[in-house]
Amino acid sequence: FDGTLVVVGAPSGGAVYIFRRANAGWHQLTTIRAPGGALDFGRSVAVGDGLIAVGARRAVYVYAGSERAWALGAEIAPRAASDGFGSAVALAGRTLVVGDPEADTGRVHVFTRRGASSWTPSAELAGPARAFGRAVSVSDGLIAAGAEAAAIIFEGSGRAWEEQAVLRAPKQRSSGSFGTAVTIGQRYLAVGAPEANNPAASSGAAYIYERERAGPGWALHAELAGADAGADARFGSALAIDGDAVAVGAPGIGHGAAHIVDRMLDAWRPGSKLIARWRFGRAVLAVALLAGAALVLLAPFLATFESNADIFPLPLRSLLTRPLHLLLIWGVSGFLVLPVFFLVMRSVFARRNWSLMRFGVALFIGFGPVLLWLQPVWGPPFFVVALLFNALVVMLFSIHRAGYRLPRADEMVFAINSGVTRVAGTVLLVGLLIGDGVLHGERGIDDRFLAVDRLLIVVPIAAIVALSIYGAWTLAHRDSEAARSPGGARSRNDGFVPVLLLLAVGAALIMGVELFHVCDIFCGGGDGNLRRFNTVFKLYYQAWLLMAVLGGFGLWYVASRWDRRVLWGRVGVTAWASVLVVGLGAVSYYPLAAITTRANDGAASDLNGQAYLLRSEPAEYRAIEWIRENTPRDAVVIESPAVPCPNEPVTGCSSYVTEAARISGSTGRPTVIGWIGHERQWHRQSKYPELDQRLADVRTIYETEDDALARELLERYDVSYVVVGKRERASYGDAGTAKFGRLGTAVFGLGGDVTIYKLSGGGST
Repeated sequence: FDGTLVVVGAPSGGAVYIFRRANAGWHQLTTIRAPGGALDFGRSVAVGDGLIAVGARRAVYVYAGSERAWALGAEIAPRAASDGFGSAVALAGRTLVVGDPEADTGRVHVFTRRGASSWTPSAELAGPARAFGRAVSVSDGLIAAGAEAAAIIFEGSGRAWEEQAVLRAPKQRSSGSFGTAVTIGQRYLAVGAPEANNPAASSGAAYIYERERAGPGWALHAELAGADAGADARFGSALAIDGDAVAVGAPGIGHGAAHIVDRMLDAWRPGSKLIARWRFGRAVLAVALLAGAALVLLAPFLATFESNADIFPLPLRSLLTRPLHLLLIWGVSGFLVLPVFFLVMRSVFARRNWSLMRFGVALFIGFGPVLLWLQPVWGPPFFVVALLFNALVVMLFSIHRAGYRLPRADEMVFAINSGVTRVAGTVLLVGLLIGDGVLHGERGIDDRFLAVDRLLIVVPIAAIVALSIYGAWTLAHRDSEAARSPGGARSRNDGFVPVLLLLAVGAALIMGVELFHVCDIFCGGGDGNLRRFNTVFKLYYQAWLLMAVLGGFGLWYVASRWDRRVLWGRVGVTAWASVLVVGLGAVSYYPLAAITTRANDGAASDLNGQAYLLRSEPAEYRAIEWIRENTPRDAVVIESPAVPCPNEPVTGCSSYVTEAARISGSTGRPTVIGWIGHERQWHRQSKYPELDQRLADVRTIYETEDDALARELLERYDVSYVVVGKRERASYGDAGTAKFGRLGTAVFGLGGDVTIYKLSGGGST
């Protein structure tokens, strides 16, 4: 900042933005782009006296000009290349100071301006601590440099700079982060310590030192802390001083802030607090608009959709997939995906990534279905209370991240002791619910706890779900922190966030089939062994898609890490490869057997799904082609919805494994009634009488010899075309066929195996 000019570095984009204040607003003047080959351009900036210094990796670029016109005047690099050079820059008058914390224990380079674009190295300063030069500040005759747990002040000019003082954090506040940021004026010096050794007081601090009137020393004048800064605010990450005012940056983990502290008499008092516009509200609004638009688009479908299935799934009892069967179905997916899962988990639990809140939420999501299965009565109230409590925690957490403090609420929610109490209480309550569910659940013939058998299968899957959610959340959180940190870089595992989320969803689908089922038409049929028929069919299909994607990625990832020079011949790799080959062979039996079965069923294979009709029923094939080419798409075509069979001697059999309703199914034309079993499956029982009535009306239309009755029924269903073929004759006889010639005109196959009648006044060709 210099007068009305503000310079902002954007190292991720390799640019520097220049703004000017005018008419109570800030207007962008121009943008300086990184010169060719410059990395991290803009990671530090300084401005003053018509100059802009921009730090990059291994270099500093100095621009001269004003307003919109800035020209590169000099490119400054150290004699010995160092990636840390340019991490920090400061500019005052004819002096440029550059920090290089990565050179040995750290260096600070001082350059003096000799001409319009000439900068001469005048001094190279060394400090008594590591990371010396990670922050620098310069004022007339004074240089302050930050180091690890120290701040060093130099006094002089040109080539003559002498160490004046070494400041360290007070013993009771000792922290390695002391010296992360420094700013110096003629009378005051501020040093930032954004992290503290004590987790209970980790919000950070900034220390104000006053220059002693007699002598070169600096005395601690004040210790600043954000009055309402959160526990992870990192107060003191950045500093700027101007006279008797200090600006302190507190970026935090969530919503950051800048605190302005003013000197009043002999004390430093909190002044303004600057907060960027909170994007949470806009994000919620965007999600609400997106969800609302989706509901509007789906409204016609949702308003008319009906099914005989219950809205809420029921706990699955008695039925349980055998572990060996589950292994044969999902074995290859497990062998391909789980090695990646375990490799990523090593990174998730490394480098102080632990978060009790994230882990608790992940466990809540992963093991919630198991608890609901064990406790179908007490489970829902427990989850309602838990959700309300977590909603309160999230609300307080959001307010906390925004920078506002509610001392009592914060103490209750975020304090360490209360957190442990909440966790212990939750574990105890969940343990009691699980124990009660096992003891009072179903028993086997030999009084064995059947719930235990199911838990042995679902608990490992629930653990994978919970750990996958926690891992994805942790990796995303780590990368978001890195993106907000100066010079931060994304980790090499950031791409595993969607991988873990997909694994969590896929595993949850597999686990759900073992715990719940949708009660539909098969729910109570016979002995109930088909009760989860459609549940398995639908959810396994989705899980197969997800696991197929993850399996391909897992195979590539593990193979890319397979260094044969290191791993060849090891017992572990040999065993893993053997298990993989055996598992692949075991689960490959089904597709291989299916190919053999389909190839040997006596029917020739063809990409045309109706080619078999051309060989077995050529007349019906030609009728289908005629209807496709000569009738409107909305023309109602009536045909037999059933075929004679011994199981249903009165109504006949109607399903997709029979020839019933084959013409309407092949042409897409609507009909009066199709496969009645599927119609019942997708309608509630209140519609069953109507479905039965339609089935009876079709029989009446074909069997009656009363022209008036037939015309009335045909008009009721808006029928345009009537099909009379071998199925219709076999199901309803020939007695009523003649009336169709009186009610309409034969338009296809007159005298053949299949005849199509167009009714008078119905349809069009």
